[in-house]
Amino acid sequence: MIEQKNLVLRVSRSLLELNPLIPPTTSKMAGLMNISGRTFQRKLTELGLSYRELVNKIRHEKAIALIESSDTPLSTVAYELGFGDLSSFSRAFKSWTGMSPRQYRNTQASGV
Repeated sequence: MIEQKNLVLRVSRSLLELNPLIPPTTSKMAGLMNISGRTFQRKLTELGLSYRELVNKIRHEKAIALIESSDTPLSTVAYELGFGDLSSFSRAFKSWTGMSPRQYRNTQASGV
């Protein structure tokens, strides 16, 4: 179990370091982890995760960090996270947090 959690940490670090506009495919990420694609998928499945869920989790965490720590325009945040447009980012963000990025930023700014 420790080995699998270590895998998730290694994948998370790699995703944060790599270009978010083009997250690596499952097989490329498996190669970066020095395991086969099937083993990579199996280990994530044993943890109840998919590679797509892990990529979205990292995007979510990075979105929160960018929105909370800067006045960067939301369209720039969307682009930095690999979304094609602000609308796609807003839909994803709302599914993660229950509010739009603008609402989230305003809530954080008001200290609520």
